[in-house]
Amino acid sequence: MRELDTYRRDAFQRRNPCPSTGKTYGQCPGYVVRDVAPEHRGGAWTMRWMTTEEAEKSPAESY
Repeated sequence: MRELDTYRRDAFQRRNPCPSTGKTYGQCPGYVVRDVAPEHRGGAWTMRWMTTEEAEKSPAESY
């Protein structure tokens, strides 16, 4: 399962560069990738960059 999580995070970062470095690979200081719950029931889950402060407040799982 962890390998799938790593694959999903890496694929997300290739499409959405790190906000602090602009790179599509490697570490992203000050940010984490999080799953975000859909706003409406039955909606799609999405991934997005969050600052570490935002991520601490959010109940979603970190990758």
